[in-house]
Amino acid sequence: MPVSISGDLPNIAPHWENVAAKELQNVAISPTGARVLVEARGDIYSVPAEKGDTRSLTRTPGAAERDPTSATG
Repeated sequence: MPVSISGDLPNIAPHWENVAAKELQNVAISPTGARVLVEARGDIYSVPAEKGDTRSLTRTPGAAERDPTSATG
């Protein structure tokens, strides 16, 4: 008889979190200067210079992305 026990682990569940500036690494500016690519907490994000949405480009749970310039292809 298989037994499965699920833990209540809120720290590992997907959630929104504000990233402190000290966690931002490896920054790259787009050629037009309209967006900035940053690596934070193992993911690559595209951040607008003025108005717009922040976009996660990698979405790779379990993998740490480190170089925003290679994320653009």
